[in-house]
Amino acid sequence: MKIFTVLWDEVAIKELKAIYDFISTDSPSAAAKVKDEILRSAKELKTMPRKFQVYEFSNEVTGEYRSIIRWRYRIIYEVMKDDVHIVRIIHTSKDPLQNIL
Repeated sequence: MKIFTVLWDEVAIKELKAIYDFISTDSPSAAAKVKDEILRSAKELKTMPRKFQVYEFSNEVTGEYRSIIRWRYRIIYEVMKDDVHIVRIIHTSKDPLQNIL
């Protein structure tokens, strides 16, 4: 079984921190749960990055973009030859037709 390296884009790291900070103002424990689930989901991509659906709004860019929805957040990532790049983490209420990649 091939093992991919999971890399985080700086934008995705900032978005994860902003999500944590926003939720933690009401509930630090809920913020930790959401963050942990997002991190766990990203870690899962090491062995099965094509397990999740193709990101349907990525037809305007080249590359193999896929997404996972956890809680109310969409984790968008690109599958490369040996790596998986986490590129964005956006709330599912955001307009998916916006140029987010």
